[in-house]
Amino acid sequence: MNFLSVEQMNTLDVHELLAYLEAIRDRTADFKVKKNDIDESMFSQERMVVDDLSVYFNGYENAGLEFPFPYGDTRRAEIHNYCFLGRKAIPWRGFHWSIRPVVKYKQHGVVEVTLMIEKLTFNRNNKKYDTASLEDIEVKEYYFDYEEQLYKEVVDSQKNKFKERKEELAKRKLLNRALNYQIEVIHSEYVKELDKAAKYFNSIKQSTLSRVEEFRDFFEQAKGILAQIKKYFKIKYVCAHVDRDNYDYLMDYINKSIEKVSVAHQEIQMLNGDVNIREDTNVSLNIYLHDVVSHIKNLFAERSLKTSDKSCGFIKITSERVYYNLTHIEVMRLNAVEDGALQEWYDMESVIINEFIENKENLLDSEVDDYFIDETKNFSDKVVLSFLEEEDPRKSYFEFAFRELKNDKQNRKAFMAYFDKVFPSDESFDTYIQKKLQEKREILRKD
Repeated sequence: MNFLSVEQMNTLDVHELLAYLEAIRDRTADFKVKKNDIDESMFSQERMVVDDLSVYFNGYENAGLEFPFPYGDTRRAEIHNYCFLGRKAIPWRGFHWSIRPVVKYKQHGVVEVTLMIEKLTFNRNNKKYDTASLEDIEVKEYYFDYEEQLYKEVVDSQKNKFKERKEELAKRKLLNRALNYQIEVIHSEYVKELDKAAKYFNSIKQSTLSRVEEFRDFFEQAKGILAQIKKYFKIKYVCAHVDRDNYDYLMDYINKSIEKVSVAHQEIQMLNGDVNIREDTNVSLNIYLHDVVSHIKNLFAERSLKTSDKSCGFIKITSERVYYNLTHIEVMRLNAVEDGALQEWYDMESVIINEFIENKENLLDSEVDDYFIDETKNFSDKVVLSFLEEEDPRKSYFEFAFRELKNDKQNRKAFMAYFDKVFPSDESFDTYIQKKLQEKREILRKD
């Protein structure tokens, strides 16, 4: 593959530079690590260095697409899978071992893999995470050969093939050094824009939006913010902070968001005066505008480990993976600084994916009452849908529920609160049900 020279790269504007780097990233294969689990007996050692782990590089070749590396973490080892008084017990030596390869993609097909051996001790200042001390480290460098379609390791050897590799890596590093500052500037601009966007959109409470002027201001703000995010977002893919699938899905979501905002903004421009859209005569418009607002906010919603909303922070969930929203990409990068923090997030993702799979299996099973429409899980979809044929479906459904839950005060109270919130009118009853059914179809269509 022919790369641009330093002089040529210096003539590119932001859009052109990102397009150039994106084209390289697209042509660069993923660097795959085969994790060779370390025998638990190895963790009984008081000290450990990379040379002790040579057997776990078994099958290692200095060229290919997948490379074996030793891997282990006593915090998740079976021998330490026990608790005392409800808390994870501390090993008799007072520390854990963590051995992990960290892959870092750089520009022009260069990859750096750092094998880290860390000793994790109890953190008195932050009991949630351990204090890590680096016991040993080994750094391996590779570059992707675009003709042979494989990665080649660059090692310190006098053999001709390794001399050629060292020269090729040196050329690419020179190009990367020339790019580093520009990339840092673009990345910092993106994160600054995202920070302002996340603060703004997460400060907006949909329950307070009721008048046309409030929606008009929101959509005008959203148009400008989304345009800036779209301008710089490619830097996350170029820097390998997000994979291609997640990037493509998010970019498509951003484009659809821009379109939705534009259409909604035009809709309210035709209204006279500062109308209150919560009034009965504006039910359809109320639902429509709030759906657009919700669509935009999903891009920026911030998730914590304690967030109860399963979809918060994710733009899409499938039986294979979750797709991060814009904010969550940065949240995960921030958590990567804390040793052990990312594992909690990955564990949480596994729970959400398993629940998704279970829900999908239930939806596919005709014998299961899935309770998809009624979020209080009192009435199945079949029961709810039966009322759509009634002359007054909302009233009939309400009376039926009141009779069925007459002797169940707790569930009746929860259902009434839910009913008043999502079914304020006859029109909203039908609209909400159709929306939930569409969500159901989306789940069944995924994967």
